[in-house]
Amino acid sequence: MTHQIDAFRTILTDVHDILQQRFAAIGATETPYVLMAIGPDGFAIVRTNVDPEELKAMAVDLGKAADEAMQHPLGDEPLH
Repeated sequence: MTHQIDAFRTILTDVHDILQQRFAAIGATETPYVLMAIGPDGFAIVRTNVDPEELKAMAVDLGKAADEAMQHPLGDEPLH
């Protein structure tokens, strides 16, 4: 299991680096984001560029989006 968690950490770090580079290329370095993966044992790996208060606010927004999705399943459509 440790090998898989280490792999998740490496993958998310790679994606984090790519995202930062791509945002910088379009002049959007201040765009807030959170990357998260949940391992099979429920262990969460998070990469973000926001402070804890912003992360809490994003969690509230995510909870609202989940509530809406549960009431109106969208199929393959992305949540906005």
